[in-house]
Amino acid sequence: MKPLSAAVLALTLLAGTLSAQAQGSDIIIKQRAQGIRDANNAQQGLAPPSTQPSAAMPSAPSVPQGPSADQMQLIDRLGIDLTSIKPGDTVTADQKQQLQTDFWTLAKGVAKPSKELTKKLAEDLAAGLADKNVSTAKQKELAKDINVVVNSVRLSSAQVQIFVTSAQTLLKNANVPDAAVQTITADLNAIIADLQKSRPKLYQ
Repeated sequence: MKPLSAAVLALTLLAGTLSAQAQGSDIIIKQRAQGIRDANNAQQGLAPPSTQPSAAMPSAPSVPQGPSADQMQLIDRLGIDLTSIKPGDTVTADQKQQLQTDFWTLAKGVAKPSKELTKKLAEDLAAGLADKNVSTAKQKELAKDINVVVNSVRLSSAQVQIFVTSAQTLLKNANVPDAAVQTITADLNAIIADLQKSRPKLYQ
């Protein structure tokens, strides 16, 4: 029995040695494969996997927090030009042209309102303001509403209607005649409809 036990023991040790050698060979093969891979990556300018930065998650688009400083200057410019129209005065062609220029300059979107529509808004708005005295503060609010309207190409109809209603309410509270208010409101809606035709598919 002793010779048999010695033989079994010898076979067990031999099997263990072969298993260890096989495992060692696997490790060497893996290390060599990793070395070849890293060398290829280095030739292609890629960092080894352990040092490659993880893919950054795309950041959510920033949400505008109101007009920029430059845009606010343009809004203020429109507000000043609106207050230059005094009740009872005859509005000059230059004043109307300046309002139209203000509208056109305010528009920074992928599409601008047509000159025909901005011209009509300038004429109707000037006529309405020349009929009643609208305070400077209200004129500035009106300028902000108009700014949104002429830049509404990326807004839904529901979103921009909030500002149309704001302008409408402001003019009514200033006792601008209802007929003039309705005309100006129609002008604003016509600009919105015109811009919606050019709305990118992304926002449709």
